Amino acid sequence: HSDMPPYFSKEGTMPKVKISQKERDAISRRKHYEYIKSLGVNIDTDTGIISNDFSGYDMPDYQSNRCLIPTSDKISYVTPKKVLPKLDLPEGKAISIAYNKGNYQLVDKEDLKND
Repeated sequence: HSDMPPYFSKEGTMPKVKISQKERDAISRRKHYEYIKSLGVNIDTDTGIISNDFSGYDMPDYQSNRCLIPTSDKISYVTPKKVLPKLDLPEGKAISIAYNKGNYQLVDKEDLKND
């Protein structure tokens, strides 16, 4: 191995220790529990048991008089009806699709086919 570069040398390094799949799972699980604890969850990092003191919120009272509760269902302004402008076409003209185009334009009425 003397012809290998020095960065391939294993001299001075610790030999790799093989651990079982069960031990790898336990290490991963503990790291996961520590991550959950870092999020603010009160969890035991050894067992993964979450201790929860929160008992929940009180049930809301749906028997109250709805008229006393302010709501936003009262419409205070009605928009006026949209007024469309009256179309005033010149005499002998019509609105049609332009030849071979998608736009509308004014064309002479005699140019329209009435088949």
